[in-house]
Amino acid sequence: MLNKTRTLVSDYFSLSLVQFSFYLIPFFVTPYIVRTISPNHYGMLELATNFVAYLTVVVSFGFDITGSRAILDAKTISEQSRIFYAIIGAKSLLFAASVLLSLPLIFIASPLHEIFVPIVINFIVLAASVITPVWYFQAVQRLPFFARTNLFAKIIYAIIVVATVKTNDTYLNIPLANAGTMLLFAVYVLWEAYRNMGRIVNVPDRIWMFQLLKEGMPFFLSSVMISLYTTTCMFVLGLYSSPTRVAFYSAAAKVITVSQAVVIMPIARLIFPVIGDTIRNDFQKGYKQIRQVLFVIIGLGGAVAVGLFFGARVIVIVMFGAEYEPSIPVLRILCIVPLAVGLSNLFGIQGLINMGFDRWLFWATVAGAIVGLLSNFLLTPMFQEVGAAGSLVIAEIVMAILTYGLFRRASRI
Repeated sequence: MLNKTRTLVSDYFSLSLVQFSFYLIPFFVTPYIVRTISPNHYGMLELATNFVAYLTVVVSFGFDITGSRAILDAKTISEQSRIFYAIIGAKSLLFAASVLLSLPLIFIASPLHEIFVPIVINFIVLAASVITPVWYFQAVQRLPFFARTNLFAKIIYAIIVVATVKTNDTYLNIPLANAGTMLLFAVYVLWEAYRNMGRIVNVPDRIWMFQLLKEGMPFFLSSVMISLYTTTCMFVLGLYSSPTRVAFYSAAAKVITVSQAVVIMPIARLIFPVIGDTIRNDFQKGYKQIRQVLFVIIGLGGAVAVGLFFGARVIVIVMFGAEYEPSIPVLRILCIVPLAVGLSNLFGIQGLINMGFDRWLFWATVAGAIVGLLSNFLLTPMFQEVGAAGSLVIAEIVMAILTYGLFRRASRI
């Protein structure tokens, strides 16, 4: 039991390092970027990244969870290899479909047409995500290697940005640096996975591909619904206002994303297979584990919320400069989001999914998406970036309440 706890703690810090390198190093480069290029150019880059984030949801398709679980359940290296290449094959098909279907929209919608080049550059990042098997390294307990390599790639990215971005005219070097380093990182970790599986190469098996897509469907549908009220906030803001307003919202949202990714999400990824295995063998023990984790989520999420609320002015001025002062009220509104997301993930993904109530979670996310979209289109045109932040908070709180209620009901069945 002690060794298992030590492993979980070690994996938590390894996942936190992965999240740190993926989000926090680019975040630390942000003060240089926002002081070098205008809020308008920064907003254009954020809109492009936001648009491709929709496609990332499609390409990921829940494999971060189901892929890791499938690799863990594999009995032999050969079976691991078949699953591995089936996931890569499925993600490749999803990538191709996503890009082809999105191209007409880019040319039709004028806000997207204006940021065509940054979007295309971000397609390279999307392609890199196809062959970046974090789910594999998590399953075979090699997250420290993945974390160190990712950290190195992000440091290289930061160096390139500082060395090449000097004026507004060089703003495209930012997504180019990210795309180049992510692609090289993806190729390297793919090669390491290939070596780790005994240099076995398999043609993606169609049966495995469709089986894994079927297993990932609940996570995918939930992610789509969630993205409708999270990612859409910035997109709708871009439709009703200028890229500068998008930059003010994005600055605050970036702080929230980093806080959430580094503190909350590593716990969510780690405990899913553990709680799932416990619930299958002893429901009451699994239910008790979820209640224990609840106190951890409340403690961490609450500390993050308090720190962000009272430290909003300092964070914004230090990280983004006085020009981004409109981001301060946005950050104070959004400070509760990491806690709300942590709670809805605990009750929804860890609880309802592991208990077999996938459909209940899906309909909860549908309800959350409807509330989020309605509040988004109602508040954003009137209150700009503050309205976008308010609509996201409303949706996340609704999701936390709904998943808690459904989890309590499921535990009585």
